[in-house]
Amino acid sequence: MRTVFTTSCVILACYLSGCIGVPGDMNDNAMNDNGANDNGDARPTTFAATLTGGAQVPAIESDASGSATFDVDETTGIISYRIDVANGTGIVQAHIHIGASDENGPVVAFLFGAADPAVDVDGELIEGSLTADDLINDLDGAPLSDLVDALIAGNAYVNVHSEANASGEVRGQIAAN
Repeated sequence: MRTVFTTSCVILACYLSGCIGVPGDMNDNAMNDNGANDNGDARPTTFAATLTGGAQVPAIESDASGSATFDVDETTGIISYRIDVANGTGIVQAHIHIGASDENGPVVAFLFGAADPAVDVDGELIEGSLTADDLINDLDGAPLSDLVDALIAGNAYVNVHSEANASGEVRGQIAAN
């Protein structure tokens, strides 16, 4: 009887300290020190978006198009990014917004601008980096991992704004590569 009690106490202590888990445990997707969740799956570190006027909500016709790429380094707490726009006329700003592909959501990070005067671009619009200090509105004061979680969930998008289309010229949902 004493052996069963001792074994049960050891198992309980290991479970509470996190060295063992139970299938379906709420911590199944928690990160370990190797950049993987407890299931051994690595978190994505590269993301991309294809930018079109048709992805705007509501959709618009635009001669502009583009792409955005994001590389996440959670060790340093930096997201490096690049936005390219083709046939962009009067571009004034670019942001990351939180939201599904069929909704408009709040800006959580500035990527470009506000440009005054507006710029015409046919190629690279901006290359830069983000840290937790750059997060605003719904993510103000949050760790960078909160933005990464939104990227992984497909719940963030890039929106490039122009003078002609202040609510957005081209937009694209950010997805893991």
